[in-house]
Amino acid sequence: MKWAALFDVDGVLVDLMDTVVCSEDATPKPAPDGLHLARGRLGVVPSAAVFVGDMDADVHAARAAGVTSVGAGWGFTEPEALASFGADLVLLDPSELTDVLLALLRAGQSDGNSKRS
Repeated sequence: MKWAALFDVDGVLVDLMDTVVCSEDATPKPAPDGLHLARGRLGVVPSAAVFVGDMDADVHAARAAGVTSVGAGWGFTEPEALASFGADLVLLDPSELTDVLLALLRAGQSDGNSKRS
């Protein structure tokens, strides 16, 4: 796997991923193809999936795939812009991710879908 070398830091980060989708695997964002592929590999329904991104293409891809879109307001795009693109949630700091993702995970556990990508 070509991507593994990019993420393998003593095997730690790779061990945290259940699947990875790269640009050679699917049509790039804003097409939802990569999200559909990841969900398919993981066996996760759209309502149980979350996509975190910092660009308009990320928000558009998530919405097109029917998954929850979390805007990373500390990244490339301003939080207000992410909200205007239609992000379901916009976080201002990466420290908020853990609590938000855990809350979304708990909400989705009732259908048995909890995978990482």
